[in-house]
Amino acid sequence: MSIWNYCKSGACLGTLQGFAAAAAGALVLMLATPPAYANHPGGPTTTLNVQPVFVAGNPTCSSLGSEFTEYKINEVGNGTFTAPDGTKFTLNVYSSPSGQAFDWSASGGVVKDMVVKGGPNANYYQYDPPHTNAVADTFLHSPVNHSNGKFYGLSHISFCYEPGAPSIDISKICDSTDLSGTTATYNYTATVTNDGSFPLTSIMLKEANTGFDSCVVTSLNGSPVTEQALTLGSFVAVNGIGTLDPGDYVDIGITCTAGEINLVNEIHVEGTHDGDTVTDMDSAQCLFAPSPMVSVDKTCPADESVRLMSMDNMLVVEVCPVITITNTGAEDLKSVFVNDPAIPELALLGDLGALAAGNSIVLDDYCYLPAAPEGATLDEFMNVVADPMDTIMDTEGRYASATAAFFNKVTVDASGFFGGTASDSDTTYTWDEEKGEWVAECPLCAPCPECEEKDMEY
Repeated sequence: MSIWNYCKSGACLGTLQGFAAAAAGALVLMLATPPAYANHPGGPTTTLNVQPVFVAGNPTCSSLGSEFTEYKINEVGNGTFTAPDGTKFTLNVYSSPSGQAFDWSASGGVVKDMVVKGGPNANYYQYDPPHTNAVADTFLHSPVNHSNGKFYGLSHISFCYEPGAPSIDISKICDSTDLSGTTATYNYTATVTNDGSFPLTSIMLKEANTGFDSCVVTSLNGSPVTEQALTLGSFVAVNGIGTLDPGDYVDIGITCTAGEINLVNEIHVEGTHDGDTVTDMDSAQCLFAPSPMVSVDKTCPADESVRLMSMDNMLVVEVCPVITITNTGAEDLKSVFVNDPAIPELALLGDLGALAAGNSIVLDDYCYLPAAPEGATLDEFMNVVADPMDTIMDTEGRYASATAAFFNKVTVDASGFFGGTASDSDTTYTWDEEKGEWVAECPLCAPCPECEEKDMEY
């Protein structure tokens, strides 16, 4: 039956107006009502960007197909909660503009999935894949409440996790040092240990660029290997190290060189488990003890090293020795100074400069006029034992030329390239242990081979 059958004249218009008003009111009501948030889980987490999935009812890890250990927190609040196996979970619960939310972190295990219950339903967060070793995330919540458009209050939280975590450790010790020329050599052993719960692959090392010239891997577990250069400041995969299982370790011999000593060496290591990387670092310092060495030798090797020469109508003795300065150590010398009171010109030379290990400086063009010769006036302890003129005459009154020496001394002082100092000295005489007397290296006169036979006096 049509409504028109019951309309009187003019009344149908009013009726239609009433229906129109009712329809308009219903439309306004429909537009003002929030949309039916059917199974609305809300937005993703803000650190690992995991989008939750709405799950009806009261699911558990196992009911969702998770094969991992479940730890359920019924009284949700701020604090740290410890599972029976010792794995710890820390919650930070707070109010956001969208409703109650929380951040979490784990130690002693890696989280694979999570169930967050609030209201009649729950949100399911799947971390693995892609995050195989998730240990923290932010802004998790329950599903959206349809009545107000905000998250339901938190009822309980279930962590679906695997106890343990990937971890790597490195320690480094200094084994030995060496100084040669201008190069300081540092020998280390770096021990890399898998102290986590999962196998590690792609073991890489990085030597920090802290003053070293080069670093190379020389051995693995004590066995020599083909040297592999480590790029300073960059990670380099170490040849010969495959998978490092939990508890396993490898000793890596490393040799570094530098032009300085006592540098602190910093090394970094990283390993990978299911695409996630763990790192560690350690430092070690090798302490050096520079020991530069130098020797000086003053000799008169040639017959004419001691000779008579005319000066102001007088005959005087001139000595032209050979002074040899040698770097007898393994380290280069940075500076060398020589001094001989009998040869003032040597002091004017100043620093003779650097002297490489094993090399010598020969000074053979400096002559001098010594003072009157002295005999064996000193014993081996440098004590005066007799009058000079008496000691150059033998018992028969002959001039003992072999013991008549010019008693002067040359001294050399040097500083090493890496620090430290060295000095040495030499005289023109030596002590004869068998005869108990001084023997001149630069005798006043050359010995006469026939003197004893002919009993010549001279």
